[in-house]
Amino acid sequence: MLQERVGDAALPMIETKIMTEGHKFQTAWLDACPTGILVVDAKERICWINNPLRAMLELDDEALIGPAKEVLSADAYQVLFAGDSLLHLRSDNHGERWLRCDIHQGEDDQQQAVYIHYYQDVSEQMAAQLACDSLRQRVDDLTLTDELTGLANKRALIHSLVSQVTRSRRYANPLSLMMVRIDSDKALSDQTILAISHSLRDRLRWADFIGRYEDDLFMLILPETNHEALLILQEKILQEVPYSVPEGNFSLKLGLAEWQKGYDPRRLIDKALQELVQDEVTS
Repeated sequence: MLQERVGDAALPMIETKIMTEGHKFQTAWLDACPTGILVVDAKERICWINNPLRAMLELDDEALIGPAKEVLSADAYQVLFAGDSLLHLRSDNHGERWLRCDIHQGEDDQQQAVYIHYYQDVSEQMAAQLACDSLRQRVDDLTLTDELTGLANKRALIHSLVSQVTRSRRYANPLSLMMVRIDSDKALSDQTILAISHSLRDRLRWADFIGRYEDDLFMLILPETNHEALLILQEKILQEVPYSVPEGNFSLKLGLAEWQKGYDPRRLIDKALQELVQDEVTS
């Protein structure tokens, strides 16, 4: 037996050596681990940092290990004690870096509570996600169709209105604009909004242009439409559209505007919206 070979006096020394060698092995293994590791004691003092985390943070670990968090620099405090699950770092050497942080509670050799922070460098994944988000936003910006109704969206409506106003300025042709708001005491289903949009479209001519300006607001661009024709269309929509959608408990509010010399697209829209507000107030 080990005790018979070395004697009782030598046993504590051997145990201490084994524990020390084991600790060195663990430390070396953690330093070689690609995951950044930080150990914080119960008094929120940093006890240990492994080599990968030193490289990730680019901080002076000699100044970090030991002092209470209150005396650390603001940057170090923000990065290491904020408790964020995702850390966004910037440096002169590596540009932007993103670290995912997981914190677990454990115990040290004296069975005192310690908090172990594990950091994974997810910079490449975040860069790919940001690039994907940017591309998706660019696609959304270029989209001209409303997803629900299949009609023109606000961007396409403005583009068409600019074209029609330019034409009226050049040839003095009549041009009218109608804003149609769906008014309901409760939120309408997508199916009801879709049915209303189809009913509005069915009452227009092929030359007219309809689109969804906002969630419950539609814009009708009406070339070659004077005041009389505009009023006729208004009456037709008010009388027919609410009764063509059987499941909808709603009414329609309309704002009308006619193009006049000196009107630009923005002024024409503002006038129609102003008429719409007056209709809502007086109804």
